[in-house]
Amino acid sequence: MTPATRLPAAPRGAPAPRRELRRLGFELVGAVIVKLALLLAVYYAFFAPYPRPDTCPAAIERTLAPTQGS
Repeated sequence: MTPATRLPAAPRGAPAPRRELRRLGFELVGAVIVKLALLLAVYYAFFAPYPRPDTCPAAIERTLAPTQGS
């Protein structure tokens, strides 16, 4: 590549072109969406199948009540 065909380098601290900022925004939003999708997939694969514990007062009373043999 000859020096005449090279594009001039942007000076340090110069603002990025609008198109590059838009692309960066799309990449960041895409990364967030992909991470949320992966977290949801992990949740539904590993945590959702387990039943929730029974927390009604009668169930807690049965759990904490002394046994007949004591």
